[in-house]
Amino acid sequence: AWIYNFRGDDVQHNPVGLSFTVISEKKASLYINEDKLTKEAKKYFKDNKVEIKGYFEFFEDIKKLKGNILVDFNKTSYAIYEAISKNNLINSMNPSTYLKAHKNETEIANTKDIHVQDGAAIVKFMYWLKNNYKKGNITEFSAEEKINSLREKIEGYIDLSFHTISAFGKNAAMMHYSAPEKNSTKIEDGVYLLDSGGTYLKGTTDITRTFFLGKVGKQEKIDNTLVLKGMLALSRAKFLFGATGTNLDILARQFLWNVGIDYKCGTGHGVGHILNVHEGPHGIRFQYNPQRLEVGMIVTNEPGAYIEGSHGIRIENELLVKEACETEHGKFLEFETITCAPIDLDGIVKSLLTKEEKEQLNNYHKEVYEKLKPYLTKAEQAFLKEYTKEI
Repeated sequence: AWIYNFRGDDVQHNPVGLSFTVISEKKASLYINEDKLTKEAKKYFKDNKVEIKGYFEFFEDIKKLKGNILVDFNKTSYAIYEAISKNNLINSMNPSTYLKAHKNETEIANTKDIHVQDGAAIVKFMYWLKNNYKKGNITEFSAEEKINSLREKIEGYIDLSFHTISAFGKNAAMMHYSAPEKNSTKIEDGVYLLDSGGTYLKGTTDITRTFFLGKVGKQEKIDNTLVLKGMLALSRAKFLFGATGTNLDILARQFLWNVGIDYKCGTGHGVGHILNVHEGPHGIRFQYNPQRLEVGMIVTNEPGAYIEGSHGIRIENELLVKEACETEHGKFLEFETITCAPIDLDGIVKSLLTKEEKEQLNNYHKEVYEKLKPYLTKAEQAFLKEYTKEI
């Protein structure tokens, strides 16, 4: 999809078309179900001299290939490998994987803009949830439907970027929980986690917010604050060029590790531009990943605490890698937060935050309020003002 700059809808919540491509010095062939191509798409490929062939012709054609073939063994099925195995195979990452991870100026500008509009949807949802959950008729599933419907109203909306995770109480301790339509858990006083995102003509979003409703135990708020501290620490990091996500992962986990808590997943993943919400080759995780972080890459920052049988907490922003400074010691990079939505102040133990952390959160919330205000009603503006006040 990225190589030819086209999108499809063959895979749920992933704007791609099922296809193969073979590219040589003189020819580019795309193997796809031609019946799914619009007239505009067919003309586009023809004008760019891309040969369109049937999806199932691919396996017969690659048997005829001769010479040096670049192929990524980690992403190649055995059927493809077997068909080309008599050639000189060069095992290497698909060049497009590395290239598409570096967003250009247009992609970055559009991504920043859509995150503001997406953030406004989060505020509208938060306003609705906080003001209505006590009525006793909001469930995990109806809350999921609510945020999905708010995103659908945003100009340029295409689809969800993944299936929304709407989880209350102990259900949120399951990292990839899916709320059932029938017998869905009712949202009451307690901790509610929402992990959601959208695909738009301007970009792809992925955000998690944890909401604290009514009477919530002290331990849940402590866990949330430790998660927040890690998220803030990673967000403000400056690092030497050449550092990988593995080098930075401890910044997000440190406060949880200090009290014997860990989350058994990565801290962050790359995000595609109107593509897959999970995109490589970079990421931030405890396990080794050799790909260094470079200018123009977008990565999520989503530490969490998952306490089985009790609660689950995750706070997720997207970060853009940018230049920081260059000294006699080398080039340094930093992150710019592009997600634009408030973090629930009701779940923060202020005494656990340092002065620096409070200033960082206050500055972020000030920016959130100014950017989101134009998209909100007067009542929603007043609500956001309260939830972005200085602490």
